[in-house]
Amino acid sequence: MTFEKKLMTRWVLAALAMTPMVATQAADVKAEQEAKPSKQVTVKTLEEVVVYGQANQGLSHKSTIRADQMRDMPIGNGNMTDLLVMNPNVRYSPLGDNQSGMQGGEIKPSNISINGADYDQTGFFVDNVNMNNDIGFHDGVFDGAMQTVPGLAGNQAYIFDASMLSSVEVHDRNVSASLGGFEGGAVVAKTKQYTGQDRFMVNYRTTSDKMAAMHLNDNAKRVLDQVRPLDNTPVAILQPKYTKHMANVLWEKGLTDDLGMVVGFSRRQSTIMQNRLQGFVEVPPEIPGDEPTFEPNLKKEDHTRLSDNFLLNLKWTPTVDDRFELSTRYSAYTEERYWPDNFDNNVKDTQLAFGGTLAWVHSFENGVWTNTLALDRFDNKRKSSTASNTMTNDPKKGAIWQEGGYGNSTLEQNNIHYSTEYAFDPVNWGRVEHSVSVGAILQRTHYKYDRPQDVHSRTVVIAVPELFIPGSVDEDTAEAGRVKTRYTNVAAYFEDRMQFGKWTLRPGLRIERNTFLSETNLSPRFSSQYQVTPDWSVNLGWNRYYGRNFSSVKLANEILKLNKNDKSVRQTEGLKTPNAVEFTVGTKYDYRNATIGVNYVKRSYKDVIELTQLARGKWAYVNGQGYGAEVYTIDLGNRRPVTWGPTVWNAQLAIDYTRIRRDPLGENAGQLVRYDGTLMTRAAMERKANRGVGEWIARLNLTTEVPKYDVTWTNRFSLQGPEKGYEELDMSGSPEYLPTGEELKNFYSYDNGAMLRWDMALKYEPTFLKKHSAYVQVEVNNVLDKRRKINTFKPIDNFGDLGAYTPGREFWLRVGMTW
Repeated sequence: MTFEKKLMTRWVLAALAMTPMVATQAADVKAEQEAKPSKQVTVKTLEEVVVYGQANQGLSHKSTIRADQMRDMPIGNGNMTDLLVMNPNVRYSPLGDNQSGMQGGEIKPSNISINGADYDQTGFFVDNVNMNNDIGFHDGVFDGAMQTVPGLAGNQAYIFDASMLSSVEVHDRNVSASLGGFEGGAVVAKTKQYTGQDRFMVNYRTTSDKMAAMHLNDNAKRVLDQVRPLDNTPVAILQPKYTKHMANVLWEKGLTDDLGMVVGFSRRQSTIMQNRLQGFVEVPPEIPGDEPTFEPNLKKEDHTRLSDNFLLNLKWTPTVDDRFELSTRYSAYTEERYWPDNFDNNVKDTQLAFGGTLAWVHSFENGVWTNTLALDRFDNKRKSSTASNTMTNDPKKGAIWQEGGYGNSTLEQNNIHYSTEYAFDPVNWGRVEHSVSVGAILQRTHYKYDRPQDVHSRTVVIAVPELFIPGSVDEDTAEAGRVKTRYTNVAAYFEDRMQFGKWTLRPGLRIERNTFLSETNLSPRFSSQYQVTPDWSVNLGWNRYYGRNFSSVKLANEILKLNKNDKSVRQTEGLKTPNAVEFTVGTKYDYRNATIGVNYVKRSYKDVIELTQLARGKWAYVNGQGYGAEVYTIDLGNRRPVTWGPTVWNAQLAIDYTRIRRDPLGENAGQLVRYDGTLMTRAAMERKANRGVGEWIARLNLTTEVPKYDVTWTNRFSLQGPEKGYEELDMSGSPEYLPTGEELKNFYSYDNGAMLRWDMALKYEPTFLKKHSAYVQVEVNNVLDKRRKINTFKPIDNFGDLGAYTPGREFWLRVGMTW
């Protein structure tokens, strides 16, 4: 047995051993409770923050991470998705910014998949308002725009720092009808609200390449000294030197007896050393009479990443039955970068989001009425030093380089959101208790693209007569202009939680109407639970979820028309909204101080939107055949903290097996592709690859507190099974075409093996002057410094397979104070 398996086995046994440790204690507590007479007291309280569907979410499966847990765990770069690594229904994109060990300097959130859905089909909500960035919805949606479109577009419009959040919830199955706009699941975040306690908190975290290990193969090591963007993009593929600094402050203050305020600010910054091209140095030939060669002249210049957050929340409770919340928010994520072979053009790409929410919650005699009005603006901006670009191809030097840039531009999304819900108090009709919720949502979105100046582009090929290469000059101009589109989505929902005897049922229906595809979608939702015994329950569910809208295609097409590039306009006739049908079955059993759950989720993803080339230069979005996913999960944890001597323990163990099957049938089944160098149909490739992404993972989370010494120790273990699949090769530099004029796509297979990862955080937080505290925390990611290959990276510059591996061991230092 390997060391990793032995270590994992010991920790699992330790977690399981804690289950019966408090059996006697639990029995005594239960007997004491049973001995006391029970008295039913009904007290209606308003929820801490606005969350629709809250009254009936008992049958929704969700996992919650609270603010106090965030302060104790390893949180990586502090993004929302960084907090979800222990969720068995969540998978990370293997090529995400935080998943590749080559790119340790990145701080942008990684994309996540829930229950096998595509990574862009996760819904993000903040204080009950959808915060998805539609203008970043689909890869390649703005292709053909001559690099005059901003280069940043993440799924999350607001890139929140975890310090601004009071909780993050993942709704992964049997999701309430109050939530929509996703196929996989929803990530619901709540920003900090005043809790009645005045306090001021400050926090600082840091790491760098000197505190981390980077795993590279031999090919990557050979080009490491160049350390510059590759593949003619401004993406820094290799990041051997970087430094990160992250700080935040939070002030909670009661202004009056019924008015409280929270003000917060955070800054996260990373500098990434790269080399940029400054020209070429002529190298004399070794043999007299031969032609000289030219070597690139490189100069160090940093790429930078900057993420700022600000919030101001006010909570006013003028009466027992009313609560008002005013939340304002601001998020700006900026990358300053450059192309590898551009002499004098720096680019600043920014994803900016700001807005506010006004919510009113009122309690009536028979229920609670909640209203939310939100205004948000999302901007993706590009700022370039010039609006004129010349690309030069010098065959004698064997080099292609650029001078100048592509000007400034802005993509803009404005959202107006209004939603209302009435949650009736439970009522008895005969022997059945009903808890009914009804609600409606209106969201109107305006999109805008603005290019304030003409952008001129020249392509120059220098003639080499002795090689029979003629010279040429091609010129193109993208004219200044502005285009606009709009989109409206209306939804209404109803659900009723019915309880009778040992049964609890929750039927529901969500109806949505959009103006882009002009279709009405019905999403039936049903979940149920049968309480076999007081400690044992069985659940069953069937649900349909309609995915994110695709309205940004309208804007992309208008931009292409502005560029007088009508041939690249994407056809959208006959499109349907992608959707998923879900079947779930599971059971949960409480034994003494332990809870064990076994669940099965089957998803059928239908009408998946694909970009298809009809002929050379003509493209269309079509609904593909879709695919299926099956997820089996087992989770085990203690119900109450376990006291063992001076220590207090909490443990959660989760094991999942995820199987994703892509159906080889469909319109593209006969499309020719090259797979591992062999020409075959796409259907044959699908059958041969039998794609399964990360089939099983075992996760163990252990938290140990030593109150006497103010110490908290968090350990996270994940044993990841072999990961097999295929990826598409980037052939943009040397595309290959079939006789029909269609581009031939190239794919390669991979098998990345298994890996055990151990992350830990050790915190010491003493209290001084009775109510103040200070802490120092050391976080270590990948304690064992294990690695696994996640990608075969073959840039068109012909460096060979550079290989991308998981991040190596990384240390973070974290300090903070609370007054």
